[in-house]
Amino acid sequence: MLGKDLFAAFLGGKDECVNDWIEQGGFPPSWAPVSSELRRPTAKALKVWSLNDKKYCPNCLAEHGYWREAWDLTLVTTCTVHNLVLKSTCPECGGRLNSDAMQGHSCSTCTHSLTQLRQIEAPADEGSLWLTSALMARISPDTPKAEGLEGLSLEKLHALATRLAVRSVRPERAKPMKVAGTGAIEVAQPLAKAAGEILMNWPQGFWDLLNDLRLTRTSELGWKLTSALGPLYGDIFIGLKAKCFDFVRAEFENYLQKSWDAPLAKRNRLLSEQTVLQHRWVSMGAAAALAGTHKSYVERMLASGKLDSRAFTHPSGRVSKIVDIHQVRAISDRMEKAQCLKDTAQTLCLSESRVRQLLSASTIKFYGGPPVRGEKWLVDQDSLVALRPPSIRVPTDDDYLTLAYAAKHYLPTGRGLVELIKAVQAGEVQVYGEHLDEISVGQWLIRKADLANWIPNDLRRPFARSLVTICEAAELLGVKQEVAYALVRESILPTVTCPTGRSIAKMVRLRAVMRFKRGYVLGTELSNLLKISPKHVLEKLRNNGFKPVAGPTIIRSPCRQYIWKRSIKLVHWVTIESDNPLAGGDVPPATFVSP
Repeated sequence: MLGKDLFAAFLGGKDECVNDWIEQGGFPPSWAPVSSELRRPTAKALKVWSLNDKKYCPNCLAEHGYWREAWDLTLVTTCTVHNLVLKSTCPECGGRLNSDAMQGHSCSTCTHSLTQLRQIEAPADEGSLWLTSALMARISPDTPKAEGLEGLSLEKLHALATRLAVRSVRPERAKPMKVAGTGAIEVAQPLAKAAGEILMNWPQGFWDLLNDLRLTRTSELGWKLTSALGPLYGDIFIGLKAKCFDFVRAEFENYLQKSWDAPLAKRNRLLSEQTVLQHRWVSMGAAAALAGTHKSYVERMLASGKLDSRAFTHPSGRVSKIVDIHQVRAISDRMEKAQCLKDTAQTLCLSESRVRQLLSASTIKFYGGPPVRGEKWLVDQDSLVALRPPSIRVPTDDDYLTLAYAAKHYLPTGRGLVELIKAVQAGEVQVYGEHLDEISVGQWLIRKADLANWIPNDLRRPFARSLVTICEAAELLGVKQEVAYALVRESILPTVTCPTGRSIAKMVRLRAVMRFKRGYVLGTELSNLLKISPKHVLEKLRNNGFKPVAGPTIIRSPCRQYIWKRSIKLVHWVTIESDNPLAGGDVPPATFVSP
């Protein structure tokens, strides 16, 4: 009767009284949590202590003759002394052991001794050994306080290990926490191994578990946390909601920030606001707003391959794309210095059509691909700086052309400029200038002779060696440019039209210049031959019956100089008057590039 009363008092007693009795009696510290479980059993799927199924190490029983209290812990599956897997059945009859086996160290069914050493023993794995050591170290209530994983108590470590192990071993189950027969070593050992491998390599082991779950639980809604991670997502925030597990939640959110390549819903109340707002994968509209740029620019960068993206299909069939905000911010910082096409043309001192050639050839870089109608080019300013020539020398004479002039008059409309700039950067063509901006490409000075030597045959215009400009024709004739233009206007000096640079220009054939010299004579030339003042040439020739075809007083053919047709009669008269023959000479050799 006393035993029944004592047992009833034990079951109905308060925790303080029972704990005081255990402490005064000198019983092991583990008796307090075990007695609490015996007096008020819980419905936990995996209990900390498994009292019905006994586990043992044959070597420990044979050497020391006692049972270790840690063997009753559910997730203790190894012997840390002999590094062996514990046993839970009789080696003779295979029956499960209960508490009766502890009295004689023998099976209560077949009375076979449990202390007989076996020749072949199963070695324990590293994960199970680590978890066994960690649980045994926490049996004593004097475990030092720490933070994170090291600061967890026996019950808290068991709770964390249990959930991680079950989610790892049985990720496909909707309710995997209900594991039957966990007291048996064959059930507990895979769980202990999985939990040990995760916790001993914390936090990398935890990250590996999350990645494995995402691969295992592939679905159309893999971009949702609950679908991709399964019940573990709820375990982290609900099943392990105690404050001591804050380090688990912090590591989970760290994983989301660095490895979760899917969107996060802003209405998610479990995650911290900072994690949701600072998540790197966002929609293109949100990325544009966060980076302070336009959505169309983000779309252009995505289309040109400058950004990584992910596409997700919603249940309705709608497809959403997200981009990495870190990449968008990095590019948008450089885009702030980007120039439009007009500003680039002003910076380089070139026409916009020539700048387009440089863009098409990737000689200068740009962001986001070619713009569509209504958008602007985004030219990288650093690529403009990269156009600097190896050296710029000070000019020593006037025999130079600007690069813009050379491109306009000596290069084809659609090409040639890219090749010329590459030649300058390679040192094949020397650039000159004084107080010149290094990236003012159009203002670079190039010697005419260097340009003539560099221009390949395939870049020379049609009739390159027989055409000159009107200004160059004036130089050959020894007249002012205004006189040459007047001769052209009066069709005295014929011209042809041909494409040059970015426009259509009138050019003069060298043959036309030579014909003019043979067919006409200028008043200055007659003044030298007759040895009279240019002012008296008109009067003297009129008195002798020679009328000019053009001149300042000729209303129908105005020109700054008087010009007479080189007739036989005029040649004979001038020869008599001056004793010098008046004959049409050859055109002097050209001293300029004649492309």
